[in-house]
Amino acid sequence: MIKHISMFRLSQSTDEPEQTEKLLFVKTQLEALPKEIDFIKESFVGTALFDVPSVSPPLLSFCDLVQILTFDTAEAAAAYPPHPAHLSLSKICSPLLSEIASIDFEI
Repeated sequence: MIKHISMFRLSQSTDEPEQTEKLLFVKTQLEALPKEIDFIKESFVGTALFDVPSVSPPLLSFCDLVQILTFDTAEAAAAYPPHPAHLSLSKICSPLLSEIASIDFEI
């Protein structure tokens, strides 16, 4: 099995209601992916609950949303990025995001 974890930071605005609207929009788009990509075996999308406390060494606190996907095989995970539904999601959501980080690993 392969886990795919992506972390997203929204582009910042000074309007808190606008930030909340962007957060909910991106979350809804991410949650819809398994309906369009049948080889996603499990999907979880969550939002940050807490600000990271000041510690040493400093923790990187950059994400507003996280997506965790499970695939049965490495081939399925490799087929995810070029899938038309993923490409469409990227096109729709990219203007709302400032940073994305992701990792794939075998379990």
